[in-house]
Amino acid sequence: MEKIRWIHFCSNRPRESTVSALAKGSGDLRLAIADDSYFHQGSDEAFKPVLQAARALGVSRTVRIPDVEKARAAAYIITACEGGHFHLPDLRTRPQDFDPVVVERFIAGSLLPASWYEHAQRFRTVFRDRMRELFRTTDIILAPATPCPAIRIGQATIQIAGKDLPSRPNIGIFTQPFSFIGLPIVTVPVFEQGTLPVAVQLIGPAYKEEWVLRVAEQLSRMGIARAHNPALKKAV
Repeated sequence: MEKIRWIHFCSNRPRESTVSALAKGSGDLRLAIADDSYFHQGSDEAFKPVLQAARALGVSRTVRIPDVEKARAAAYIITACEGGHFHLPDLRTRPQDFDPVVVERFIAGSLLPASWYEHAQRFRTVFRDRMRELFRTTDIILAPATPCPAIRIGQATIQIAGKDLPSRPNIGIFTQPFSFIGLPIVTVPVFEQGTLPVAVQLIGPAYKEEWVLRVAEQLSRMGIARAHNPALKKAV
C-alpha cells in the first residue's frame, strides 16, 4: 500500500462568543427538514422527533441533501483509513491494550488502498461545496441523529432497514456525512414516547455555531429537548 500523506488543517478565525445570542431564538433563521429517503432507513421512531421539533419551531419546508449516501461512504473510508494507520504501530506492539471489537476495524482500515482514501478526500471537497451551495437558501437543517432510539450500554446490534447490523459502526450513519466536512452540529435529545430519547441533529453552515445553539436553546425552552425523562427512573 502506498504511503499516505497526512495534511492537518486549522482555522485561524478568532473565537466568537455565543452565550449572549442564545435567547434570540430562530425567528430570523431559515429552517428546513432533511427529507431524504436516506434518513428514513432507520426505525419509524427515529424521524418522529424531527417532525415534533419542526412543528414546535413552525417548520414545514424540506430540503434534500445532495449525495448524502456517498458522503457517508467517503466519511467511513477516511475514518477507517486514518484510524487504522494512526493506531497501527501500537496494534503491532501491544494489541492486548485495545478493545477486541475495534482491533479488526483498525487493521482493516490500515489495509485500505491509498487510491480509495484519495478518492474519498476528493469527494469530501465536492460534498463540502454542494452543502455550501445548499446553505445559500437554508440556515439550519433538522435531521435525525441516529437510526434508532438511544441504545443500551453494550448493545451489540441495531436494526436498520429491517436488518440487524453491528451498532458501533452504524449508529452514526446520519451524522458522519456532516461531521466529516466540519459543519457545526448540536444534537438534542427528544422524548416522544417511552423512556429512551431519540436524538435530533441541528446542522448549520460552517462557523455558524451560534445559529445551531440558538435553535437548541429554543427547543429546550419549549420543553421539546430535555436531558431527562421522569419516566426513565420508574421504568428502570
